[in-house]
Amino acid sequence: MKTSTPAPRSQAWFPGVYVPVRHIHGIEFASEQRRGGVRIFRTTIHGTADELRALATQMLRAAERLEKPTAA
Repeated sequence: MKTSTPAPRSQAWFPGVYVPVRHIHGIEFASEQRRGGVRIFRTTIHGTADELRALATQMLRAAERLEKPTAA
């Protein structure tokens, strides 16, 4: 019988998976749980307000890096 151990947790939202930005759509909010979520393709990222802000901050930083001219 094969036993499996859980994989170590990654800090990436979707480790090793390319998700185009155009697949991000819709927002869910469960007020009774004080949690929200963002729908990406067929996956919903659920989190507290602080967790969703952290995700937004990471995305804004990525956009800023794309806009910066590269040093030659």
